[in-house]
Amino acid sequence: LAQNRASVKKKPAVTCLNRYLEERRLILCTSHSRNRLRNSSVRSLPSNRFKPNSSATDTIHMNLNIPQADLLARMMDVAQLRHRLISRNLANVNTPGYHQLEVSFEDAFSHALSKQGEGAALHIAPKVVEGQGNVPRQDGNTVDLDKELGNLNKNGLTFGMASQLLVGRIGMMRSAILGH
Repeated sequence: LAQNRASVKKKPAVTCLNRYLEERRLILCTSHSRNRLRNSSVRSLPSNRFKPNSSATDTIHMNLNIPQADLLARMMDVAQLRHRLISRNLANVNTPGYHQLEVSFEDAFSHALSKQGEGAALHIAPKVVEGQGNVPRQDGNTVDLDKELGNLNKNGLTFGMASQLLVGRIGMMRSAILGH
């Protein structure tokens, strides 16, 4: 069972978001063409009317990018990595000599975001480091069960907050596209 779960690869949130936006672009283009056809006073059109023409330009310029979607997706990916490390720490709470692992990301991310902007912050990669400040037990293990459970709850809230913000922004974009 554990091998089956490990063999399933999860797609990053950005991939799902890009697929969603691409589907919305296709629907928008299709509905725009239908509306132009309905509103046209000429019902019989030449067969070459909808063929691609290199001289034709699109007169509708719409930005379908969701603000901060990449940042929210990055936060969700880091929360997913952190969740895996916390789970690993909890699974090894009684393993002699095991050292706690944690993700180092927020400080470098916030520094890059404040100093260099959104583009630079997206290039910051999370790092897996050995946990600092934990006192080793007699068996050499540095995992603190209470601390890990607190980190798990905090990480769940962080992931939930980022996903809710992303869902809300996608919902606003969907409402704007569908006109609700």
